[in-house]
Amino acid sequence: MATKTVYGCQRNVLYEPVPLLNNDHFGAAISFTGDWNGDGYQDQVIGGHNDATKLLSSGLPDMSPSLSRAALYLGGHSGMATTPVLTFNGNGTRDQFGERVGFLSDLTGDGRDELVVTAPNWPNQSTRYGRVYVFYGRAEETYTPGSTFVAAQCASFIIQGDVEGQRFGDAFASSRDLNPDAASDFLIGAPGSNVTDDDGLGYSGQVYGFFGATLASLVPAGPTPPCNPPVLLYASIADQVLCGEDQDDRFGHALAIMGNIDTDAGFEFAVGAPQVKLDSGLPRNMDGPGYVKVFDYANTCAGVIPKTLQGEQGAPPDDKSLGEAFGFALASGVDIGGGAGGLPDTINDLFVGAILFDVERGVSTPTIDAGAVHVFSGANFSMRLLPGVDPPGPAEAEVTRLFGTKDMMFYGFSIATMADIVGVPFAGIPDIVVGSVRDGSENSVETVCPPILGTPWPTTEQAGLLSGTVRIIDGATPDGTPHFLIFGERPRDGLGFEVAAGAYDGNGIAIVSAGLRWSDPEFEACVPLDPVLCPRETGRVYVFYADALNAIP
Repeated sequence: MATKTVYGCQRNVLYEPVPLLNNDHFGAAISFTGDWNGDGYQDQVIGGHNDATKLLSSGLPDMSPSLSRAALYLGGHSGMATTPVLTFNGNGTRDQFGERVGFLSDLTGDGRDELVVTAPNWPNQSTRYGRVYVFYGRAEETYTPGSTFVAAQCASFIIQGDVEGQRFGDAFASSRDLNPDAASDFLIGAPGSNVTDDDGLGYSGQVYGFFGATLASLVPAGPTPPCNPPVLLYASIADQVLCGEDQDDRFGHALAIMGNIDTDAGFEFAVGAPQVKLDSGLPRNMDGPGYVKVFDYANTCAGVIPKTLQGEQGAPPDDKSLGEAFGFALASGVDIGGGAGGLPDTINDLFVGAILFDVERGVSTPTIDAGAVHVFSGANFSMRLLPGVDPPGPAEAEVTRLFGTKDMMFYGFSIATMADIVGVPFAGIPDIVVGSVRDGSENSVETVCPPILGTPWPTTEQAGLLSGTVRIIDGATPDGTPHFLIFGERPRDGLGFEVAAGAYDGNGIAIVSAGLRWSDPEFEACVPLDPVLCPRETGRVYVFYADALNAIP
């Protein structure tokens, strides 16, 4: 199957932050799985966590506004709006409000879904307790379109971390059926939990489970327009707490709801512990191979853990920089195989991103930090799916089939699954979307798109080094070759930092991805570091429809 190359300028819909703010990183989180105003159409929320870590770590002054925010876009009969109906602001002290966004399935019973925005650095980058803000769904007459809600004043309720440094809210996942009471449940990751040493480097991590029935007794029944004083709760009210094993595990960095994969009531879910130190979303060094644990709603820190998966590439005792970050990203919710003849078996499978995976490890010139996606059968976690040929190399070559091809491309930085859009004929087996945030090519020349002014590359250059890529892979593939390869628009865009996929507001299947470091080239020549005149890394979110992708020659 030949790979079709696509560029960011060929998107069907484009979202940009309004106004442009320096380091906005618009697109850090994306969700279109809820109906906030109860009109029967899907709505969309996009987070921009405004992270200045990259500037500060480079010795440059932080001259940007410190505001973090999320934008809500309403769906309708003509499609998803491209102008936000509401903007939600954090507390303005680098709290990373907008790091994770999502919806809860109608917690209050009023026919509207609730909006969730996390701020894992709340109240600031020094203390990082973390907060999760929940905004009840609202009828349109209860708010003024175009207005701004300040989270600390307008949230319906807030759940706050209990321990300094725990980064409560670093991951989020929700499901109505996590425990079998038909109420809206959700999980919150706190990968900095259990900070016990003097240097604040414990980071074993925890995950907190909150069940809708319990929350209903603690929070208000509905919103009072325009804003109601929020109810403040603490992480200690959680119905379920799950724990990492050791220092620097970062357990809770990634979460995925798998669905019911056994005969017991309730849904199973996976928790990633990539054992990777992070700096502005990118890895700095590794302490181990990383692992993933699969739980159900009844598990706790002291409970029996049904499944544990571990990365293949461990860190030798004398060199703790060689692990693979297994569990950095997770996805599930679809079935691509595991049954007789490799066909689907009706049990959802698990996709695990390992962004520091080395291809051909053990040979003289391995591909360092290429990244990989491991795929496991939900019915039998010892079975790996996507059968094919192992990467060439020594006899002990890795068994994973989806892997990067360049040094430090971080294949598997983000993962999503979706209905089948590729294959001839369509096999009906779901497809896989993989983001590689540091991928790209110095020779990615595209003549379909107009030249981009202000770029240091030739006028026909549309992507370039570190533009980032998104791959759409046929779930029935024998070797992981992508059917579509989408490049970011410009060098260093970071396309693929976040990906989402699925039915997009009734308009068809779509792939949505962020290039959160995108900067407007018109500002390239203006005064450096001026936060008003020269906003950089404002970010963009791209929507690609399946029918339009398939129509590309």
